[in-house]
Amino acid sequence: MISSMLSILTLEEKQSEMMMKTFVVLAALSLTLAEATRTPPPTPKEDLDALVRLTSDWGGKPFSWTNSTPACQWAGVICDPYYGFVTEMRWGNAGVYGHLNLTNLPKLVQTLYLFKNSFPYAPPVLSNLPAVLSYVDLSYNGMTGNPNLSDLPVHVQSFDLSGNGFCGSSKLNIPCDNIDVEGKCNDVTHTVTFYNTCT
Repeated sequence: MISSMLSILTLEEKQSEMMMKTFVVLAALSLTLAEATRTPPPTPKEDLDALVRLTSDWGGKPFSWTNSTPACQWAGVICDPYYGFVTEMRWGNAGVYGHLNLTNLPKLVQTLYLFKNSFPYAPPVLSNLPAVLSYVDLSYNGMTGNPNLSDLPVHVQSFDLSGNGFCGSSKLNIPCDNIDVEGKCNDVTHTVTFYNTCT
């Protein structure tokens, strides 16, 4: 009789354990489904305004890059899934051209890839890049002139200017390991000397 009571208890414990596991699995599936069907938040208006200002005089841009299209729906723009602000702009080899003014960037953008487009001159101002911007790739854009890299904020972890035709030299605020240029970088003197001679 005791053994039959023990087997009944064991059976009840197993059923209870099975029900608990089923509940946990169903709860996890419910959360996954809710996350998958969640409507993304709207992009802050200031992010859309910043993108429109940045690209206002560019040629070759997609028709969707307008103030009537949410910024997160622009080709190459990645937004934070919870808050909607722009975190990445991946426009490498996008066929765009024009004037590049990096003072018009969304405040929370972390990555800016604009390699292999056509921007003939280096951005004139680099001192007020967003505080979280860490990765910038402006390589192979046909840029010329003598860029002022002394204003490049110290928080930038990677700044790629390779494949352009810069000349002269510039002071530098970031370590040489964080910049890629056609030239020689010196961490002791904090300078970059470009291979081309300015004429």
